[in-house]
Amino acid sequence: MNQQRIITPKLSSKLNGQTRLSHLDGMKIFLSILVVMHHSALAYTIHETWPIRETQLTSALKPFISVNATFFMGAFFFIAGILAPSSFAKLGFKSFIFSKAKRLLLPAVLLALIAKPFLRFLFNQKIDSAHLLHDYLYNFDFVHGWFLIQLFFYCFTYGLLKKTLSNVKFPFEKIYAYVLVMLSLAGITTLINIFSPINTWFFAHTIEPYHFPQYIILFFMGVLYADYGKTLNTATLLLCSLTSIFLMALYIINFTFHIFPSCFEHL
Repeated sequence: MNQQRIITPKLSSKLNGQTRLSHLDGMKIFLSILVVMHHSALAYTIHETWPIRETQLTSALKPFISVNATFFMGAFFFIAGILAPSSFAKLGFKSFIFSKAKRLLLPAVLLALIAKPFLRFLFNQKIDSAHLLHDYLYNFDFVHGWFLIQLFFYCFTYGLLKKTLSNVKFPFEKIYAYVLVMLSLAGITTLINIFSPINTWFFAHTIEPYHFPQYIILFFMGVLYADYGKTLNTATLLLCSLTSIFLMALYIINFTFHIFPSCFEHL
């Protein structure tokens, strides 16, 4: 029996001569709202490193923060992966890397050099200029610029792979490939959490091992979706959706009832 093919709607428009994908823009707006809500909620929890703390704290927002953290930044990387192939095809390797360096690396460096010291001074009234300079020189990190640093690394890696392995084909029109990736991602994240809990950062606050597998896998899943998305059928979409819902439900149930405390005790 022939399986029904999914027809991707042409939700696009042109702005300043550039084609905009309306459905991806809508997703980015929704995810940006979640980012604001997520970080605003941190001010009302026991998050020790958050610069703004309310006097009345609550644990009621913890489920929202925890569940939100499982997908919203990964979704940004997935969208970036979808857009990477068209950008590479338009610009070529050198221009693609230069463009990403200008749009990602430069803002991340400016954020670390200018915004971080200013925010530290603004929200920490006890620190003087000497301690601020010492912290600036010896505890340098990219703070929230980590997203830009990681995205540049993924784009650079994609550019190299595209340049050297342009003729390699992957079996991502098959259902089992997507399910295997999702189950592998869940297993890898669980194992990493045992040795490196969530919010453990390395390399100047650019790599968090707990979420790193999710971010890099979802970025390249976005790349593969851009290449193979038109070959997806209804059965593939349904199975992937049900698998994702099952994994999310399992996470929420464990968060509530602590079924697997040895693996998820830090969530």
